[in-house]
Parts: sequence; C-alpha cells; structure tokens
Amino acid sequence: MNLRSASSATAILLAGAAIVLVGLGVAFYYGVSALDEARDSLRQASLAVTERADLRQALAETEASLRGIAIAAAVLVLLAAGVGIALVSNLLLDRRRLRLLADSVPGLVSYIDTGMRYRFVNHRYREWFGVDPQDFVGQTPLATSGPAGFAVFEPFLKRGLAGEVVTYEIEVPFLHGGPRAVRGHLVPDIGPDGATRGLFSLTIDIGLERAELSVRDTAHAVALEESRAKSRFLATASHDLRQPLHALTLFLSALERRVSGDETRSIVASMKAAVRSMQDMFRTLLDISKIDAGVLVPVPQDFAVGELIERLAIEFTGAAATKGVMVRAVPTSLRTRTDPVLLESILRNLVSNAVKFTRTGTILIGARRRGVGLRVEVHDTGPGIAKDKQELIFEEFQRAGEKSAEGLGLGLAIVQRLARLIEAPVSLRSTVGRGSCFAIDLPRAVSRAAESEALLPASPLAPIAGRRVLIVDDNPSIAEALAHELRDRGCAVVLAADAGEALSRFAGSLRPEVGVLDYDLGRGLNGIELAAALGRANGGRFPVVLVTGSTDPDILASLKRAGMPWLNKPVEPQALARALADLMAGAAAPPA
Repeated sequence: MNLRSASSATAILLAGAAIVLVGLGVAFYYGVSALDEARDSLRQASLAVTERADLRQALAETEASLRGIAIAAAVLVLLAAGVGIALVSNLLLDRRRLRLLADSVPGLVSYIDTGMRYRFVNHRYREWFGVDPQDFVGQTPLATSGPAGFAVFEPFLKRGLAGEVVTYEIEVPFLHGGPRAVRGHLVPDIGPDGATRGLFSLTIDIGLERAELSVRDTAHAVALEESRAKSRFLATASHDLRQPLHALTLFLSALERRVSGDETRSIVASMKAAVRSMQDMFRTLLDISKIDAGVLVPVPQDFAVGELIERLAIEFTGAAATKGVMVRAVPTSLRTRTDPVLLESILRNLVSNAVKFTRTGTILIGARRRGVGLRVEVHDTGPGIAKDKQELIFEEFQRAGEKSAEGLGLGLAIVQRLARLIEAPVSLRSTVGRGSCFAIDLPRAVSRAAESEALLPASPLAPIAGRRVLIVDDNPSIAEALAHELRDRGCAVVLAADAGEALSRFAGSLRPEVGVLDYDLGRGLNGIELAAALGRANGGRFPVVLVTGSTDPDILASLKRAGMPWLNKPVEPQALARALADLMAGAAAPPA
C-alpha cells in the first residue's frame, strides 16, 4: 500500500466510524422517546382501568421490555464507540511506528509519486539540508536539489518510474547542504494493474565510507611500498655482501694451498668454517628467493639415492670433525624418482642442522624401504626437540636449538617448502637429551633397474688444466680471486672488466675457450647479453658459466630462461671447477 492509499483508507475508516456513532445515537434517542410515550399511555390506561390486574401486569412487562431495549442500545453505542476509537488509535499508532522506523534509517527515506513530487519524507531531510521535512512534501527533486542536482538524479528517477529497481553511486551537488557522495536505491511501487504508482527512495551518504576506504587504500599502498623498499634493501644488501664473501671464499681456497704448519692450517680451517657459516646463510636466502621467483620447477627422474647420501656425508665430514662428531652414510642400493637437485637441497639443510646442533656422537644418513616407497632419514645425537616445539621449528625464523646463534632459523622452513614442492612429506621423531630423526618419504624409481646392483663410484671430473678461461667481472678483487683459483688449477686466465674488453679478447689467435661471466657488469650489457655477443664473436657458440650475487626473483627467472649454467655467489671453488669441466666436456663432445 502506498502513502496516498494509506491516507485514503484512514479517512474512510474515520468517516465510517462517525456514521456508525451517529446512527446508533439516533436509534437510542428514538428508542428512549418511544419508551416515554408508551409509559404515559399505559399510566393513563391504568388509571382508567385500575381494577384490572391484567393491565397492571402488561404495564410491568412492557416497562421491563423497554428498559432492556434501552440498555442494549446503550451497550451497542458504547461498543461502536470503542471499535471506532480502537481503529483510529491503531491507524494512528501504525503511522507513528512507520514514521519512527523511517526516521531511524541512517539516510533519506521518501516516497515520490508519478509526477516526481515528494509525498513523504523522513526527518533526516532536516539533518542533511537544515529544512523542515514538511517543506519538501509536494515539492519536486528539481526544487529541492536544484538544477545541477536534479540533472544527476533525473535519469535514475525515470528508470525507477518505468518499473526498474535502480541502485547508483554518484556525487550530487545538492542545492541545500552542498555536494555529497551518495548511494541511492529506488524501488517502484507497483499497483494491482501492473502500473507504477510511485517510488520508494533510500539515499545514504557514503562520503565517510569513501574516506575510510581511501585511508585504508593509502595505508595499504604505504605498507606495500615499505615492504618493497625493504625487499629492495635486502636484495641490494645481499648482493653487495655476497661480493666480498665470494672473493674471500676464493682467496681462502688459494691460501689453504699455500700455508704450512699445523697452527696456520688450523687458523685457515677456522676461517673457512666461519665463511662456510656465512655461505649457508646466504644460500638459505637464495633458496627462498628461488622459491618465490618460481624458478624451482621439479624435474623428476630416477636415480640412486645412495650416491647422494654418500656425497653429503663426505661434504659435511670435515665440518663435523672439528666438533668431534662423526658423519656416517649407510650404503644402500635403493632408487627413487624425484627431483635430485631439490632433494639434495632438502637433505643438505637437514644434515647442516644436525652438524650445527650435535656436540658429540654421530650423525647417520641412510635410506630404507617403506611400503611401496622409501624413506631417507637423518639421525643425530644432539640435544633433541621438545614435543611442544616440534611443529614450531618448521616455521620461518625459528631455531631447533634455543641457545644456538647460528643461522637465520630458515633452514627447516625451506625444507618444508621444498618438500611440498616435490610432494614428499617430512616427519620428525625426537627425544630431549637423546637426539632427533628427520625423515622424508619418497616414491620408488619407476625404471626396472636392479636396486641390488653395486654402487659405482662417481666418475672423476674432466680436467680443466691448460684451458683458456675468460673472466669478466667489474670488481677487481673478485676477478683477481677467480684468477688465483683457476691458475692454481692450471688454467690460462684472461681478464676483462666489461663487455668491450671481453669482446676484444677474440681479436687474437689465442681465443678463450670458456668464460666465467658476472651477471651484473654495471653499465652496458648484462651477463646473458654478453654471453650471446661472445658467441657471435666466436663464430656462433661460446660456453660460459654465469655468476650472480642477486636474489631478485626477476633476475633468477631470466637466468633460468636463458638455459645457461649459473652459480650463486659466494661460489665454492670446487663447484666452479666442476661447472667448467662439464662445460668443456660438452663442448668437446660430438654433436648428437
């Protein structure tokens, strides 16, 4: 029912109640008059025939009947009056309730007829515009909003009066109260005949809402920029710190080959242990950068897990021995199908943790069958981990040992993330004071290769002695450290500080055979671009190893797309020699 219909119904009910009251009043009046006339007639008759008992009886009965009629008429009048008063009171109460409800809405509530005139407005109009709401009744939005405001409203009003439910958000230059950002809702009032009789309108001020959103957006933008600034700072700091650490690693390797005497060798060994700890921290940060960059895509293949276990045991034997801890590998012929590089990274983190936190005893690395798969385990005799912390240590920046200051507390977080990447669950068993066992469950190899066949020793690296190696690095100390390392391995070294100098080395007859290129060469070409230019200068192909200290996800992704071998600073000398040997072996191999 619209507001016009409600007003009409109220008037009709009030008129009906009045008619009923008047009618009952007339009936009561004539009934009382008839009673008086009958009483007079009977009295006269009784005087004439006082002797007749039957007339006296008739008089008494007639008076009683007329008295009952009068009482009934009075009761009817009272009932009719009560019904009329109740109807009017209910209608007035309903209107008050509707008014209170409309006034409690935090916005403008109105009813607009087909002539675009207000028929009802709530009291919010006073708060918004400082005008008595009744002054709006009978007015059009043109008169209340002004020409500019009405021009904004009019298209939506027309759509609503055409029978469409309309919702809009606009900025309205109101004639009273100034401009406001509002959200409006128009609901057509449809009659029984399907015609639109008017519009119910609700208008809400969203200026504060927009201001809050703007503040939140600004705060989010500031926080995002701060996060990016921190990331840029960490990336720059990581890159700049890797440079001297890279040179230090290479110089230490050269120094180790030149010193003599137990005391001097012990000092060098301690220096190498400190540098190795720093390398582990940087490697951890790099692993996270690789995961975030999406450059770590698992490449499953069948391989003997025993070879990996044996290699890790040899790698960590020296570091563990300085603490009086033994590292043992249990021989196994089991084969698995997973990504060997990612599995090696997982196990290296686990063994590295075991070495850090085990003071005495043994670290044992082995594998065994488990159902249709296999399980690789790393046991230690360290301090153990309390049950309430066994889940916590897989979170970032948590350490397995509270008293240890080594590392960043990221190793096990990386283990967890890499394990999820290759879909290999990691589990932990630990007893405080007795040690821990980290285990990773892997699928068995798909190939039919016999697992019982003896493990073959790793083939020796192809020699790089006598090779002509081009080193391109704009950092003189790093270039000199690389030169020392490669010369000690019997290589002929050619140095270049930038792309132009590197390309000039191909002018003579003794051209370089392989290159070690820094990715970031300052201004000019980067390492990938220089590698392509060197290939063209060398007649189409020139094998290179790229070296980078960057953890930028975009740079790591571009290195992966380039398809060239690359190493992260600080580079282990043995890893560099292996990469160069593999490159030269590939260059010497006949084309397939």
